[in-house]
Amino acid sequence: MMSFLQDLCYLAEGLEGRSSNPVALLFDFLNHPGADVGDKLPSSLEWLFDPSRARSHVVLGKQCPGGCWGEMEDSLLTLSHSHWLELPILSYQQWLKQCHEPARQSNSHHGSRTGAGSVGRYYSSYVGEMGLNFVSNATVTSLEHFDSKLEMTSSGRGDGDLKRKLDAAVMPQAKRLPEQNDSDEAVGSCPESPSSVVSNFSDSSDDSGCCSCPCMQYSAMSLSNSNCNDRHQYNWMLRGWCTTSSKCFKILAKTVVLACGTNDRQNVLGVPGENLSYVKNAICFKEITKLSSQSKPVVVVGSGLSAADVILALLERRIPVAHVFRKKAAETANLFAKLSANTYPEYTHVFRLVTGKETDSCYRSYPQHVVKSFDDNKKCELEKIHNGRKETLECSLAFVMTGGLADLSFVSPKIPLRGANSPDHSIHPVNNPLAVDPYSFAVDGVDNMYAIGSLVGDNFVRFVMGSALGVVNHLTKTS
Repeated sequence: MMSFLQDLCYLAEGLEGRSSNPVALLFDFLNHPGADVGDKLPSSLEWLFDPSRARSHVVLGKQCPGGCWGEMEDSLLTLSHSHWLELPILSYQQWLKQCHEPARQSNSHHGSRTGAGSVGRYYSSYVGEMGLNFVSNATVTSLEHFDSKLEMTSSGRGDGDLKRKLDAAVMPQAKRLPEQNDSDEAVGSCPESPSSVVSNFSDSSDDSGCCSCPCMQYSAMSLSNSNCNDRHQYNWMLRGWCTTSSKCFKILAKTVVLACGTNDRQNVLGVPGENLSYVKNAICFKEITKLSSQSKPVVVVGSGLSAADVILALLERRIPVAHVFRKKAAETANLFAKLSANTYPEYTHVFRLVTGKETDSCYRSYPQHVVKSFDDNKKCELEKIHNGRKETLECSLAFVMTGGLADLSFVSPKIPLRGANSPDHSIHPVNNPLAVDPYSFAVDGVDNMYAIGSLVGDNFVRFVMGSALGVVNHLTKTS
């Protein structure tokens, strides 16, 4: 049995696989034995809960649990096999049976892929089923080093009045939380236990609305039990607001784990008209269902799998597609060629359309073209890269599917976040992940900060749990 207290560096030595992070590989090797060679063996891990080793924490999420998975439709099949997407203890198949979820199951030639929308509901339900401390609709707007002396002298009003205002409404819920210990951490954003958070609301808050948001409840519980003289023990101050209540919050934390993914800031073309309402940066099924085979073509910009998903959704409804991409057709097809035709027949179909090996009256490709502009009359101007020849398309919608980046604008510029491959360039999940220690996931050059997931190059769910193991291992040994 592997304990999270063991020497992960020693255990992970020599492992190779689809992640560049050795601890993520170690966890995956144990949790999905033989996965990369096609085996579907039961996990080698046994999960035991030891309350004495629990670390109080809370996760602040801009969206509901599961992030962008919650926005996906069941008409999309997952890239990964369903058992690779499972979280500990409650498996996906167990959850399907438990809630009678009518998930879209893949055909036999798709392997064990499943509907992406169903996986999103599984992640959302998982948080409730396991009793995890997740606060939805909480947007962090700033993260900076905490200076207790500066904070104490600059506070606009005392905490005493706020404490009295919140005690009565909040304390019943506080009884359900773990008892306070001396090693509180913040996962994603802030600590959870009663004396780990100090919060201050905006002056516009009133008695009736101050506890309507879960994030405020965590902050209020902490305030009602905290000693202002203990604030020097915190390293970070986070500010933000709850999108459901519009209340602002301020949170102090000893440790922060960045797990914010890479979907918050979509790549843009930087052309006129890109902000018009008919130009979308994500697949929007509601808009697609309004169209028909008689509609004007839908312009799809991009050459990745997200663009392919849009094309498939359109062709399924016989809606005309104008597919625009910068590369040559053969170069674009390289990505699809890596996918097994048996497991991914739908992407193989797009691959053959892009390369001209198949034809479809509803599909037309524009290789080596770029978009120059969109206008108010739903006209899209294209330009051929090599000769500058321009062409104008009338369209009903346009989807710009050119990927996204992490939105780290809330992190103070005084905090030196650097890329692993190119320190002076932006963080990119593939080309330039955030530089972290490969075993602890501690951010290089920043004390008491960790990062996991796609920020450090792990873009698959199966590897993220290993990142979390590395963080907990390091926290336990160093605090």
